[in-house]
Order: sequence, then C-alpha cells, then structure tokens
Amino acid sequence: MKRPSIKQIRLPILLLLVCWVFVPATPALSQDVKAEAKAAEAKTEEAKEAEKKEVLAGHSMHGEAFDEGPRQKAYLMGHTGNVNFPITTKNEEVQKFFNQGVGQLHGFWYLEAERSFRQVAAIEPDCAMAYWGMAMANTNNSKRAKAFIERAVSRKANISRREQMWIDALAARYKDEKKDEKLMTRQFVRDMENIVYEFPEDIEAKAFLALYLWKDSRTLPIASHGAIDSMLELVFRENPMHPAHHYRIHLWDAEKAERALRSAARNGQAAPDIAHMWHMSGHIFSKLKRYEDAVYQQEASARVDHAHMIRDHVMPYEIHNYAHNNEWCIRNLIFIGRARDGLSLAKNMIELPRHPKFNITSNRGSGAAYGRARLFDVLLTYEMWDEYLALADTVYLDVSDSADDQVKKLRYQAVASAALGQTEKADALLKDLEARLAKLNTEQAEAVKKAVDKVHAEASKSAPPKTEKKEAPAKDEKTKDEKPEEAKSEDAKPEEKKPEEKKPDDPKLAEKLKKAEGDAKRGFEGKMKELERSIEHVRAQQLAHAGEHVKALEIYKKLSDLKREHLALAHMAAEDQTKAEQLIQQAVTTGKEQVYPLAVQVKILSHFGKQKEAKDAFEVLRKTSYSIDLDLPIFQQITAWAVEQGYPADWRLPAVTKDDVGERPDLATLGPFRWHPAAAADFNLTDSAGKPFSLHDYRGKPVLIIFYLGYGCLHCAEQLNAFAPMIKEYENAGITVLAISSDSPGDLKKSLDNCKTEGGFPFPLVSDESLKVFKDYRAFDDFEQVPLHGTFLIDGKGQIRWQDIGAEPFSNPKFLLTEAQRLLAQP
Repeated sequence: MKRPSIKQIRLPILLLLVCWVFVPATPALSQDVKAEAKAAEAKTEEAKEAEKKEVLAGHSMHGEAFDEGPRQKAYLMGHTGNVNFPITTKNEEVQKFFNQGVGQLHGFWYLEAERSFRQVAAIEPDCAMAYWGMAMANTNNSKRAKAFIERAVSRKANISRREQMWIDALAARYKDEKKDEKLMTRQFVRDMENIVYEFPEDIEAKAFLALYLWKDSRTLPIASHGAIDSMLELVFRENPMHPAHHYRIHLWDAEKAERALRSAARNGQAAPDIAHMWHMSGHIFSKLKRYEDAVYQQEASARVDHAHMIRDHVMPYEIHNYAHNNEWCIRNLIFIGRARDGLSLAKNMIELPRHPKFNITSNRGSGAAYGRARLFDVLLTYEMWDEYLALADTVYLDVSDSADDQVKKLRYQAVASAALGQTEKADALLKDLEARLAKLNTEQAEAVKKAVDKVHAEASKSAPPKTEKKEAPAKDEKTKDEKPEEAKSEDAKPEEKKPEEKKPDDPKLAEKLKKAEGDAKRGFEGKMKELERSIEHVRAQQLAHAGEHVKALEIYKKLSDLKREHLALAHMAAEDQTKAEQLIQQAVTTGKEQVYPLAVQVKILSHFGKQKEAKDAFEVLRKTSYSIDLDLPIFQQITAWAVEQGYPADWRLPAVTKDDVGERPDLATLGPFRWHPAAAADFNLTDSAGKPFSLHDYRGKPVLIIFYLGYGCLHCAEQLNAFAPMIKEYENAGITVLAISSDSPGDLKKSLDNCKTEGGFPFPLVSDESLKVFKDYRAFDDFEQVPLHGTFLIDGKGQIRWQDIGAEPFSNPKFLLTEAQRLLAQP
C-alpha cells in the first residue's frame, strides 16, 4: 500500500481545524509508565480477588460486563469489510478475527463485532486491543464500554505506541462521566487527530475520526461537511471499497443526498455479509425518490439479516436496526406498488418472537410496533378491504394490548364492511364505536367532577376561620322566628356545619377550577376525537356505498386524517371536478415517483373525460410501473381503462438498467425474503430411571424445553418452581414441558429437593451431563466453556419458535404462555 504523504493529509486536517469551534484543551491521559504498571498490577490483584468469589451459575467468571452480549464463539464470515487494522499478535487467526470485528464496527453490527473481539480474547486473553474492540462495540452502553476499556488499559504495557494511543483515546472518553460533554468530545477528537498525524498510514484512524465528527455533531456541531468528506476521500484513495462508505452516507443523508450516491453504489458491496450496509444505501436512494433502487437495498438487507438469524439461531430482536430496515422497506414497497410483498413483510414482522424486554408493541421502534403500523399502511393505502376483513380476527390484527389500535381496527373494519356492502356488520361495528364514545363521555364527566370537587375541597381547607360572632339576644327577649323550646322535636339533630366555600366569583378559585376542568378533559380529548372521526368515517362510507356521494363528501372533508388521494376520489364521486383535480395534483407533487397517487390521477382525469391528460399521467406512471401488483383494486381499474385506450392488459414497462448502482447480486442468493424459525437439533437423553426422551417424540405437538444448570443452581430452582404451578395451563394450550439438566442421571433426584410442588415437578427432568445438547442449542458459553440458562419453544415441526439464553433463567411463565399461543396460532 502506498503511504500517503504529509501533504495528502494536511489539507483536510487543516480544514477541520479551521471549522471546529475552539475549546480549551484538556490534559491528555497520563503516559507515566510506572503509574500504568501499578494500575495493571492492581487490576491483576482485583482479578485474583474476583476469582475467589463464588460465580453464580450461568454468569461469567470475568464479571458483570461479560454476562451480556454474545457468549457463543465467532467464525470467520469472509465478507464483513476489506479492512486491515494491525495489532500486536503473532497469531494470524487473531488478526483475522480482529479485522473482522473492525469491519463489523464500521457496519454498526455491534453484536457480531463484540463476538469477534471476544473470540480474539478467547485465543489471546491478554490482547489489550480485544477489549478496546469490545468497548467500541458497546457505544450505546457506557457501563459495559467502561468496564471493557479498563481491561484494555490494564493490558497495554506490551503493545505498540499506536495501539496505546487508540486505547488511551477511548479510555479518556469514559474516564470521567461528570466531565463536561463538550470538553470530553473535543478531547476525543484531538486524541484521534493525534493518531492521524503520527501514523498517517493508518486509514482506520481517518475513518473513525470521520465517524465521530458526524456522530458527535450534537455536542460539537459540524461546521464543514466537506472537510469530513475530504478525510473520507483519503480513505477511499487507499481502499476504494472500504466500509467507511457507510459514514459518507450518514454524513450527507440529511444534507445533500446526491453527494453520497457514489458511496450508496458501493456500501452494501463493501461488506455484503452486514445487512445494515445494504440498508444505508437505501437512505440515499429514498431521499432521491429512487424507490425501486431503495427497495433493492432494503430487501437485500432483510435477506442478509434473515439468512444470518436462521443460520446462527439469533433472534430478530437481537439485531438493533433490523426492524427499522424492514419497516422502511415496507413503506417503499407501498410507493412502488408492491403491496403484496409489503403485506407479507409486515405480517412477518408481526410474527417475530417477542420478549418482555424486547420487541413488544409498546416499545417504540420494535418489530412488533412497526409491523402492525405498516400492516395498516399497506391495507388502508390500497383499500384492500377483502384482505383487511380476512385478517381482522387473526393474530395479525390482534390489538388487545393497545386501546388506540383497537379503535383504529374497529374503524377500518367497519369502513371495509360498508365498502363491501356488508351492512349489518358495518352497523354492529358502528354501534360498538358509538358505545365506546358514550362511555368515554361519561368517564370524562366523572373525571371533571372529581377534579372540580378536589379544588373546592382544597379551597375550603385553606379558607381562614371566621372571627365574627353574633351577639346573643337578651334572656327575656325572643327573636321573631324563634320557636318555644318545648316546640322543638326531641329527635331534632343540630344542623351540620357545611365546609366553608369561597365564592364562585373568586378570581383565583375560578382560575383553578378552569385549569382543573381543562386538565381533566385533556386526558380524554385525543381519544374522543379519534372515536368521533371513526364514527363519521363509517357513516360517510355507508352513504357513499348507497350512492349518496354529495352527502358523504361533506363528512369526508371534515376528516383531518384522510389521505389526500382518498379525499380526491370522494370529490370525484361527488362530481366536484375542480377540487378533485386540485387535490390529486397536490398528492402527485408531494408523492413524487410514487405509483398510487399517479394511478388515482389517471382515474380522476379519465373520469372527467380528459383522456389526453390521463394518457400523459399514465405514461409517467408506466415509467415506474415495473413492480406494480396489477391485481390491486386501483390498478385493475386503470387496466380496464388502458385496454380501452389500446394499451396491452399488462401495461407495465420493464426495469431500466442503471449504471450508477454498482454490481448487484441476485437477491435470492442473499437469503430468504421472510424470516422463518430455525430447525431445532434432535437429542436422545434419559431421566433418572433411564427412560429415554428425544425431540422426535414430540413431533406433531409443541414442547417447551428448559435448560437448567443442575440442582445446585438456586435460580434454576426458582425458574422450575415458577413454571410448575402453570403446567395445567400449558397442557390445556397443547404444550408439553421438558427440563434438561447439566446434572448426571443420578443427581437429577437432588433437584426434587428444591421442588415446592407436592409429588415433585410435574414435568420430566432429563440429564445432559456431557452438555452436548446444551451446545447444540447454543445454551453454552464457548469462551468460558460453561453451560448457560436456556428456554426454548419448539413447535410440532421441530422449529425453534422462541428462545431465551443468558446468565439468568427466564422466569415469566405467564408471558411465555401467552406468547407461545400467539406464535403457534400463526400459519
């Protein structure tokens, strides 16, 4: 490799220095060798003390930071980025795994990056840079990153100065958490600059410096994107296919997307085994309204992720950017008319396994939440009413966990029913929505009364006591209204003293009452408006189906969340030509290069007899028609018109080959379009009495397998005792439970001593003393050679539908039963 001259690196560095805001320098990390040796010695002593402490079963002997993250060995994948980051080692395999980890860092594939660096440490435990890599792979987890970089610092005495500078830079970043963030970030940038200046041949330093200048821009705003781009250009001069193309895409994504087009054409190809690298190119193509190209990138990303997860038995929720890619892919599939594939991928996201900590619908950005949202988007955009009603009572539109989505589901279930002429069904659903609104009105009134009463009560308590006293009448004098003593009833009770209330015209009280009433109503306003819109939408659809299009339009115009294309169609139906054309032109302009607004425009123009204008719009549509699903309602209508105009029934045009997208592999070679469960390994084990058990015995029926770490693991005993009382419920759901232990067959009986259920555990306990099955199911730490806790749901076909592996056993049987029923109810 040709070493760059000082001149080659001077200009971009100077540009960066000129553009950055000056912040006073902070002292660099001490280079005192004696002090570092002492620190290393202290760390060694700490490690010895830690070894003396008892390590809980399933936990790492190296401490809490190692309990999380990947605990199964890495393998050399081969296509994770062409990088070379030399470290102090004589082991060629160590260097390969380290380079792989760096490539995975460049692709933000943090789980696998940490796995690669752990593999380095497994081969060479004292490799300081392995722990630097683990810290880098935990950029979003400062606690773990700090623990890892401390280990790197304690091992850096015998490595090169260049490696020490890398470690020192990162150590300083995590050294003082109370330090001013801007100063800390500025110091880190300077430390990275020092590596670039002292080792100009280290292109990784330039790549990572560019990354952090973009990544830390909230703390230190970017003054010159061009200066950072110049830094990246130096990397590409040395290595045209370096995965730092990823950073150029991020740099220009929100600025000038076209400036990253060259990198978008190379990013996925630079590291084809990393799904996120394919996805990021999709950002640029989306910004440039090149949705076909964007979908290729996002579909490639999905397929690569699916292949990896199925091959390596990794759950989808373990890949932090997987859901983001797929939901974006679905949006772009909608834009190009591939609604069927969009629907399939949205359903697949809903099918994905869920976990109490990950991928539940209440977690923003989860696959479960995105899947449901995009399922609605596909069905509602293309008014796929038959498909909507077919899915309404399935797991795909199970919205029992979200009150807001329940209303949305009912709304469009009623709209779909009305659109298809299912009057009785639509009426019943409408009554449901009206009942919900009435109930909400009652709840709001009660909430307002409660809030107002509370203000009055507080006002009464704070009112000063009365000081004025009335003079008592003279004994001989009687007041006019006073009755003789004997006339009073013996049962009469003294009048209860009412709380003192301030006058309603008290300005402060009036203000408090108004605020309390407003606050109480505010908690209901959004839900009530959504219900009101839903009810009105159903009524409008009923009127439209009955041919009352003018009346329907008056309601449609009030629906603030109606798509512009659908409102334009409502104006067309009511023969309001001017407004229909105006609205659809706005939709076409806003949704440039999207096929749905163009198709609606063709329909509206042809409806009003503007055949020339309709043909012009149709020709624009045909340019982006390669992927359109012709069986969708809107395209069936367009096809009927097109045939009348002399076009072929399949009026789509073939895809145009582009020369600015790089060499693209056949998508089918990258992996499957949809995620599917991996096959579980068969086994043959015995219980304490020698009775054989195998996975094959459970063919045709689901089984829940619990891997536990012997009778001595108290956490395992807690897990087994948590599941034992629910066995009947699992059996009623058709699920059998089996526990596999690391104990010998003879020691299985000792587990019964931990059982709190009379008669022992109500499920078989079998022995895997050799740990072979633990290893086959990856419930095993390959780095420390110890078994891990594992819980697996295997369906009747022998596929792993759900799993949890880790330092702690999974002890939430109620959640898992519900999740198992959801998963097993899917096709």
